[in-house]
Amino acid sequence: MNAEGGAFAGRAYVLARRERGESDLSVALLLDDGSVRWTTARAAARSTRRFGASLSAFTRYRVRFARSGAGGRNERIDEATVDRAFAGVLTDLRRMGAAGVLSAVARELGGEVADDDGLFVLYDSALERLDDGDASVAGREIVAFVVATFSHAGHEIVRERCVRCGREAALERSVTFSSEASGVLCARCGGGPFVVRSAERAALEAVIDGDASAFAPWMLRWTAYMAEPNARRGAECITSAVAYWK
Repeated sequence: MNAEGGAFAGRAYVLARRERGESDLSVALLLDDGSVRWTTARAAARSTRRFGASLSAFTRYRVRFARSGAGGRNERIDEATVDRAFAGVLTDLRRMGAAGVLSAVARELGGEVADDDGLFVLYDSALERLDDGDASVAGREIVAFVVATFSHAGHEIVRERCVRCGREAALERSVTFSSEASGVLCARCGGGPFVVRSAERAALEAVIDGDASAFAPWMLRWTAYMAEPNARRGAECITSAVAYWK
């Protein structure tokens, strides 16, 4: 975000919005510095001139903030223009559901890494892939986004070794995952309740590396389970999205 005479300007995504009164909005923004903040947009529900597309989700904006009150302590969106509309995301339920999951996870993880634009870059890139691809990429983006953003926020999902003892978990072996431990637990350390067989592990790693063709719906259940301790709403959104793959 760039400061200009007491105002701030930069790129942003709307992750959530709430109506305040008849026309004002409160919105959760993912800013291009990687932070997430709630702020107000006056008359945004009615004004499309100052607030392009009425501050819709799955749209990249260029926003300008204004400060008011004693010492400029209060901040609100003064203007928002559309930088890119991701219309392709809205053309099928799988891509739209995936984008909703991305927004929920980003909202919960925002602010865990200060002064780092990584969360914005990950969200922006994932939304572009959803927009440019087809429904087949949607499941892959959910799984890969959670793994990448959790690692960025310091909640890495450990997949190749036991979280507690460090014992290697070779890819050709079945493993158990524990969400509380945030990764694999070997039998010696108590194991975990979510079993992933060796063939499934290979497919999961391929999906995380970018192969949408290797995606299978069970991976969403694994992702929701692993996400729950650190992104409860995100996990709930993933569980709801599973229905799109039935």
